[in-house]
Parts: sequence; structure tokens; C-alpha cells
Amino acid sequence: MPASLNAESSPPLSMVADGPVLSTLPAEAVELLLQRGKRKEWQRGQAIVTHGDTVRAVIVVVEGRVRVSILTSDGDENLLGWLREQELFGLPNVLADMPFSANVVADGPVATLHVAREDFLEILHKVPATAIGVAIALSHRMGTLFEIINASGYRTLAARVRAQLDRIATQFGQKDDGGQVVLDIAQDDLAAAVGASRQRVHIELRKLEDAGVLKLAYRKIILLAPSSPS
Repeated sequence: MPASLNAESSPPLSMVADGPVLSTLPAEAVELLLQRGKRKEWQRGQAIVTHGDTVRAVIVVVEGRVRVSILTSDGDENLLGWLREQELFGLPNVLADMPFSANVVADGPVATLHVAREDFLEILHKVPATAIGVAIALSHRMGTLFEIINASGYRTLAARVRAQLDRIATQFGQKDDGGQVVLDIAQDDLAAAVGASRQRVHIELRKLEDAGVLKLAYRKIILLAPSSPS
């Protein structure tokens, strides 16, 4: 079994609480998924699934992370977020025979596990409790979509930047030893999520840096822990 999918491993709590991950499924179902799935390797920039594709497999991110986005009418990328190790996608497409509604691209070296529709449905019948895990997974995904809509609805760029930073931090941030939340994203990524140019987003980030809210680093944004009252 791949180490990253070992039941005894310890994924970040945010992954367990906030996303459709393997930990929502019964252990027996996870074992069957691993047995039936076919592993595929991807390099940065390779498209795993494209908008409009017919998806005939439930896909699990085994290693690395993938970015999920849609294209605007102008052809610009609107970044919705990332999927990390142990996350599943393609459930609505397999269960409801719907075309895929976004673009999923490798954000570095990535390995995925593809479980064919017929195998996944067989697992659902063999381990009925899997359906509860699937329902939980889809509920998390729906909640995330509402968060994306909410963060995108602010009128001013400054407010959208703050809202997207909060959303990304909740879903993907990792705390360092000093209590600061590290976002492993580039400013281009945030600009694609906000729907503005990198230059304009950089100006807003510099304002927040000057205000002591965050610190900018190479391909990282670090949200500073608030100072304790003296």
C-alpha cells in the first residue's frame, strides 16, 4: 500500500475535517479501492481531467496536489483551489453520469489512483456504509463551493483578497511552530482565485504586509499570528 494512503498515516487535520478524503470511507472500502484502482503519474502542467470530459472513474490523489480551475469567457483561469493527497474527485460524474465541470491539472509531480465506475459501484454494494462516506464527501464539496461563491462576491479587490486568503487558509493552510499559517501558493495563484491581475493583487498584498497581517516569501504567503495583548 502506498505510504501516503496507509491507514496509520496522519494527514493534516484540515484534510480530514474539510474535504472528501479517504478517511470518510470505511477501511474495507479503502482497501478495495486500492486493490481495484490503477495508478497514473503526471508532471506539472499536465491535464488530468478537462472541463466537459466524460469521467468513468473515481480518482484519488495519491501523491502531490492538483489545481482545480475553470476558464472565464475571456479565456482567463479562475482558480477554485487545490486537491491534496487522499482527496477524491469525480464522484458526481461517476454516480450521476455528469460531464466534468472544471479543469484538473497537476501542480507538480502527481500520482493518482483511478477506480473504474463499475468497480466503485460494486464496492458501494459490497460495503454499504461507503454510501455514508460518499454523502459526507459530497457535502464537504458543496460547502466548499458556497465558500468560493461567498469569497468571490465582494465588490472591492481588497475585500476579495482578504476573503480568498481566509478561504485558502482554512482549507489548505499549514501552521508553523510560531503559530503562523503558511499558504504554499504563489501570488499568481491568488490572482487567479481573485480574478484580477497579479500586479493589482501584489499591491493589495503589500498593503497587508505593511499592516503586519502577512509576510510575502517566494511562492508562499505567510499569515502572521496576531500579537498577544501585553
